[in-house]
Amino acid sequence: MKLSDFNPPTEGDATPAIQAAMDAAQGGYLDWDVSGRFHVNRLRPRNGTTIAMHGGVTLAKAPNTAGVLWLQDCEGVRMIGNGAKVDGADYQPTTAKGHTLYALGTVDCTLSGLVVDGATDLKDCLYVGLGTKPNERLHITDCKFLHANRNGISVVAAFDTL
Repeated sequence: MKLSDFNPPTEGDATPAIQAAMDAAQGGYLDWDVSGRFHVNRLRPRNGTTIAMHGGVTLAKAPNTAGVLWLQDCEGVRMIGNGAKVDGADYQPTTAKGHTLYALGTVDCTLSGLVVDGATDLKDCLYVGLGTKPNERLHITDCKFLHANRNGISVVAAFDTL
């Protein structure tokens, strides 16, 4: 599956197009074959999906959004960033407060090669917390967590996490 088939806009809210691509790729492979800065609100990758991005991609927190990526109670999701950036900074006053990435109750998931830059005031770049259960075997490799307003990574509920 190719993201370009869903025509995500680089102006305005790209969430509906990108989420539709993630939903359609469930259990398979999503090739992020387009470059650009995409403003999004809580993308939720689906079970068993591998999402391959590249360094020309930036996921930016949309205005009044609490979080960019939510991995919640999912299994086997692999986010392969290859240098893609996730920008969690607030560029205008916002009423929504949240971490940039969430891992909540994941099983056998991987975050690799992402550059996570920025978080809402008093929040983390990556929050590893409780979903319906603690995270199990969450693998975090070759990622950078920059300019957090609290912690780069907070681990609250997980075991066998790297």
